[in-house]
Amino acid sequence: MNNPITTDLRQLQKYAALLLLSFLTVACSDDYLEDALVATQPEDGNFFASQDDAVGALNAVYGPLQDNGYYKYQFISIGHMAGDTRQTDGTTQAAEQAYPEFNFNAGTGQLIPGVWKACYLGIQRANNSINGIDGMDVVLFATPEDKQRLLGEARFLRAFYYFELARLYGGVPLITEVFDGDITNEEAIFPTRSTVAEVYAQVEADFTAAAAALPNSYDANNVGRPTAGAAQAFLGKAYLYQKKYALARDAFQSIINGGFAEYVLTEDFGETFTLAGENNAESVFEIQYQSGFGRAFGVPENEANWIANWFNPTAQFPFGFRNAVPSKQAIEFFEQYPEEDVERRFYTYARPGDTWGRWDPIEEDPVAANQWRRRNILVSYPDDPDFQLLAVRKFSGGFEERGGFNQNPNNLRIMRYSDVLLMFAEAENEVNGPTPEAYAALNAVRERAGVPTVDGLSKDAFFEQIVVERRLEFMFEFHRYFDLIRWGRGTDMPGFTVGKNELLPIPAAQVTNNPNLTQNPGF
Repeated sequence: MNNPITTDLRQLQKYAALLLLSFLTVACSDDYLEDALVATQPEDGNFFASQDDAVGALNAVYGPLQDNGYYKYQFISIGHMAGDTRQTDGTTQAAEQAYPEFNFNAGTGQLIPGVWKACYLGIQRANNSINGIDGMDVVLFATPEDKQRLLGEARFLRAFYYFELARLYGGVPLITEVFDGDITNEEAIFPTRSTVAEVYAQVEADFTAAAAALPNSYDANNVGRPTAGAAQAFLGKAYLYQKKYALARDAFQSIINGGFAEYVLTEDFGETFTLAGENNAESVFEIQYQSGFGRAFGVPENEANWIANWFNPTAQFPFGFRNAVPSKQAIEFFEQYPEEDVERRFYTYARPGDTWGRWDPIEEDPVAANQWRRRNILVSYPDDPDFQLLAVRKFSGGFEERGGFNQNPNNLRIMRYSDVLLMFAEAENEVNGPTPEAYAALNAVRERAGVPTVDGLSKDAFFEQIVVERRLEFMFEFHRYFDLIRWGRGTDMPGFTVGKNELLPIPAAQVTNNPNLTQNPGF
């Protein structure tokens, strides 16, 4: 006879898991109720009755990219862990203070549960879209190609979310079907973790399908949707992260050779990060933002870039907070390369003497001059307590790029063409050494920055140049954390523990509610 207490607990656990089936956590807004219903109710097939319905469902798949725990706000913790940024006393939440130097655990809030929740919500919505669109009669679309394009878009987004999960958490539950409502299906309610290889295989399949189905460009009303080139670029990146260097090299080379859109480096490095530079010829994929605060203030949705305000140092409330500043390590790194000052340093972080917006120039003491908000660093520099806190410039925008409190519409550039070039150079070097093609890609990035080209390096020295180049080019774009881990150089990050911090912990609430979900080592 079953123990009734154990049975009741199991049932309670099952119903709790149903509410978390798409790995959601309760957010500040009330839309989680709608998400929970979608998670536990099968599609009735009535919604997908027109192409407009398919587009509407697909548009919802983008929403989680702007979740507070993801790219909108908490992804800044990735920069803190990498050692490129430091927190100031404007950061008051204990959870946020745990991320520098890897002082978090499985129960720490914000980023750890936020990215998990956002990605699985995006995957759930992508699965719903794929299932619904695939079941529609082709006559419901303007052209047969439209149906395939929308399916490709949904598969790109599903691959994007799974790629994020794989590189942050490792092997995760692989869910590619819509839940059919069968609460007796233990495998669906309590999914086990797939291997990293299995997750990446799904990522590769989805990006490959997307590259074949998506267009090279869109009309003005649809700019920002993923293109075939974006799918190919992320496919190459997925290969690179698995050290499938030949496949990565070929994927990137097809882009460089013009097999997709005509990508070029912008003439001006700084232009890339302005409102005017959004979705330009260097852009491969961006998170699209627009002004707006959020539900707490009666606005239906929150589509502003909070990271931009987090970085911006202005003393004029409500335009910036200066809650994150360049680390001493980041500043000292750039100062090794004085030739970088005119372009990449200037547009990456600001220091006295620079011109920026209405600051012409930034005063020697911008705080005393009432230009920048006064802040103290949360964790001081013991070896240099008087070290001057400078300001992150990249993405934080100027006065003209915002309309008020947390209303910065500046897009977050997730992949730029310079990234494709440097990843190609890295992969080609791994396969064939520093060939002329590898040098051409690397030096194109350096030439745009206005610094001398390089030549005559050994394979190892070329790789070390790639390491330097990626930090100079992408500082504060949240690449360094992932680069150091995939290169096996995690110990370059303050507080990193080998064998533990290569992955984030699976959120504690997910492990508690799913007895089949194992935790990552060290947590």
